[in-house]
Amino acid sequence: MDEACKQEDPVAALLNLKICDPACGGGHFLIAAAHRMGEKYKREIEGLVLLSKNGGYFKLSNIGRLNTYSLFTERAIHTCKQLGTVGLIVQSGLVTDDSNKTLFRFLISNSYLNSFFDFENKQHLFFGVHPEQRFALVVLSLSKMNTNTTKFAFGLTNVEDLSQKIEFLN
Repeated sequence: MDEACKQEDPVAALLNLKICDPACGGGHFLIAAAHRMGEKYKREIEGLVLLSKNGGYFKLSNIGRLNTYSLFTERAIHTCKQLGTVGLIVQSGLVTDDSNKTLFRFLISNSYLNSFFDFENKQHLFFGVHPEQRFALVVLSLSKMNTNTTKFAFGLTNVEDLSQKIEFLN
């Protein structure tokens, strides 16, 4: 297993592992291998969480529960050019989760959040994603010519709803 993790594609290498169970179906070796793989995965995730929280790069999105969509949004802000605009599809928790309030406040106070359109996946816009999962189309703009007006829409179920349910907040 350690050799598989050193391969160029460790996930594929781990999935291709063949484990011999000399007990002929007793399952003890398979269970032990699964536990070992789980512990290795857990250590790697814990390391990434520590790096994200203590590495100094993610200052707005490393508070409370860590979410990759928050990290991704903060990274987008830092990589966007001074007058640039970026569009993202992220979970709606970006503006509703308590752990994202610092990031959200930063986006609003700097007028970076151009629009936030919240969708429910009830019409399976994203196949393989639970129908109650909420996601948002987000546009961030670092342009100082931004009008300081953010467009919001919540509870949309299809793209056509955008023409009817947009609120403007100053």
